[in-house]
Amino acid sequence: MDFSMVLEDDLAKELCNFKDNQIKEYDTKTIERIFHYYKPTILLKKDLLRKYYSDEATLQSIISSNTDIDFNQSLEELTKNTIYKIILSKDKDNFPYVNIFKDKIENNLTASFDKDEERTKAKAHLKALFLNAEHLFVYDRFINNNQGQFIAFAKECFPKKPLKIFYPTENGMQFSQNLCSTLKTIHKEWEIVENRDSAITSKYNDLHDRYIIVDRKIQIIFTSGIDNLIDTNKDFTYIIRNLI
Repeated sequence: MDFSMVLEDDLAKELCNFKDNQIKEYDTKTIERIFHYYKPTILLKKDLLRKYYSDEATLQSIISSNTDIDFNQSLEELTKNTIYKIILSKDKDNFPYVNIFKDKIENNLTASFDKDEERTKAKAHLKALFLNAEHLFVYDRFINNNQGQFIAFAKECFPKKPLKIFYPTENGMQFSQNLCSTLKTIHKEWEIVENRDSAITSKYNDLHDRYIIVDRKIQIIFTSGIDNLIDTNKDFTYIIRNLI
């Protein structure tokens, strides 16, 4: 059995209480945040392992199939036997601890596609994310070098309705006149506008990854470029983060 991660004792107790139908005393918000990070199978100290896996046969199977693990050792030592090498915590954020309420290590939606792999599902997903948008901020340092792919992407995925598409003006990222004109021909209700929001300008400046921000609520990170969604000659990965 491969263990995913370790839980700090107080979180493990909350999870045990939640799992036990006879115990109703648990913090709902804490349970929600545990499940935000949760990936099976979690590794716990022996006393909590016994409480979590109340079925004796299951417990003995776990212990007997992991004879190389001392289930009574410290959490830091236990985490060495896990895939992700982290300990979920309520208040600690120094590695290997991950604060379930706020941490730089997050659990976001992501999809990866190999070279030459078709991307129909990714396009459908992104199209759904854009469907009800009022405005999009597009950050791509190489967009003017890949206008054809971006135009194809916008034509297929952006909603055909009133929509403001903002672009940065720094570091040569201003949309070319040709790009703006072509986008307008796709849908006449699209407004292609320079970004004037100083907070956006400050945050999205001199970055490697490409981004689309949807209504300031969703951040989509394109790690290898928006153009690689259209061009399958290279691998492609995107990550979705909730900003609210």
